[in-house]
Amino acid sequence: MSNYIINPYFEFGQPPPPATRNAWVEIGRTTLGAPSATIDVVIPKKRWLMVLINSQGTNAGANMLLQFNGDVGNNYSNRTSINGGAEILVVNTNAVLVGGDNDQDNDWGVAYIDNNPVGEKFVQSHDIEQNTAGAGFIPARREASTKWANQVDQITTVRLTTLTAVTWNVGTEVVVLGFDPTDGLEAPSNFWQPLGGTFTNTGTAIELTGIPIRKYLWVQNFVSNIGGFLRTAFSFNGGIGSYAYRESSSGAPDTSTINRAGDFIMGTNSSNTYRYMDWFIVNEQARNKLLISHFVATLASGAGVAPTREEEVVKWDNTTQQITSMRSVDDVAGANRFAQGSLIKVWGHD
Repeated sequence: MSNYIINPYFEFGQPPPPATRNAWVEIGRTTLGAPSATIDVVIPKKRWLMVLINSQGTNAGANMLLQFNGDVGNNYSNRTSINGGAEILVVNTNAVLVGGDNDQDNDWGVAYIDNNPVGEKFVQSHDIEQNTAGAGFIPARREASTKWANQVDQITTVRLTTLTAVTWNVGTEVVVLGFDPTDGLEAPSNFWQPLGGTFTNTGTAIELTGIPIRKYLWVQNFVSNIGGFLRTAFSFNGGIGSYAYRESSSGAPDTSTINRAGDFIMGTNSSNTYRYMDWFIVNEQARNKLLISHFVATLASGAGVAPTREEEVVKWDNTTQQITSMRSVDDVAGANRFAQGSLIKVWGHD
């Protein structure tokens, strides 16, 4: 996974001079103006890639697949899990599997690619499938670890395809970001622009308001717990609307919630001392907002106790607004509080 290269919190401190600061830079984008079974994005060579896949649905059920550099041969292999189920292994196949549009509905996927110039290309991807719009229907999720076996050519074309006659709907978009350690003057073109951040002293909530409207959001949330049991509940735009979500905690079978009014739960009810959440959100006004989250929390200090982990996908049913505020509260009754240093930080781009 390549995002370790960039310190996500540099905007809170004193960043290095722009001339020496690397960044994720948009290196290619294709948005459909007419239905098509394929979407090609031509890009320059970069060592690391991040691919944002914003599907507006299809005219029939189809999977979300990637091919590179026009290679349609059986030079790919896939290991995937759908809704936390048993892993599905496919080798010697003709595309990388990153998500599903099996119900013709919207999808949101994020993939990281190790674009090694002298080795196989590894892909990690996560996807949320909307299901029927509205908080009464559970979204689906998919995790995949895949690769392209080419060891000679760096990726210069990313193709989103259904491998069938099924077509992506108008507005479906593929955005490719690139990062290379040798690129030192890219800060003015940084795709992920800081939109706001807030620390908290001790208190009952962390809230960030006045977030500029952007189509794509990347959010980090860190919670330090004073003590006792705590479960974090999040809301957007003052708690209007309802949510449906699906989650797995430390490898347990998925659980799901529909029609939860006002907020959604992120993380189990526990006495974790610290917890960190990383989200990607597609934030378009006229559609349900789709969120992919990864969560890690301590159970106790020291290497003798493993942290908990969680994967979660969330759907917010609001189709008249875009996210402009976020609030996190302790969902467990009692005197639990967020400790000093807890924070929400948001980046975004259209």
